[in-house]
Amino acid sequence: MTSRVTSLDELLDRLRGGVREDADSEWLSNTPASEVIDAVRASHAVVIQERTVGGLWEIGLARRIRPRTLLSRKQQSQSYFLNVLVIPVYFDSLFLNVEGDRVMGIAHYPRLSLRPGQSAIGEQEVKIVVAAGHKLACFPDGWELKSLSRKSTRLPREFLVKRGWRFPVASSYIPAV
Repeated sequence: MTSRVTSLDELLDRLRGGVREDADSEWLSNTPASEVIDAVRASHAVVIQERTVGGLWEIGLARRIRPRTLLSRKQQSQSYFLNVLVIPVYFDSLFLNVEGDRVMGIAHYPRLSLRPGQSAIGEQEVKIVVAAGHKLACFPDGWELKSLSRKSTRLPREFLVKRGWRFPVASSYIPAV
């Protein structure tokens, strides 16, 4: 890990590849969080999540969002009609954790999808499926790069809304016909 001047683009390229350089940690430590987030928003304009709690700021952004078509699992093999579900898929997603005006962590997921669900008690749920990624985070003993594995989580929609998740209306990611 050599120390040299870095830019956001270089940092993100290395984060996507699971590589950490001291210059990345140094740049994140010395650049005000507002500048980092403004720079990220310039290339990742789709907001997935954003909330502030006291001095903490959590923000999730994606480069783009596209529809994905799924066939319903309840489909019968002899059915004349198909039930199709169109879900949003976010590409090149970044999640940043900020304390005060300092970025304390940045995670990258190449792909993140949202699928509807329902709990056993009838509560609306969202199934979040993320591809494997990486996170660069600041700990008391320094910065560390962690690998993040593919993960699927079901959470109540209301829980996510309270944490700043934004759910796109289908017309925002399905092209007009």
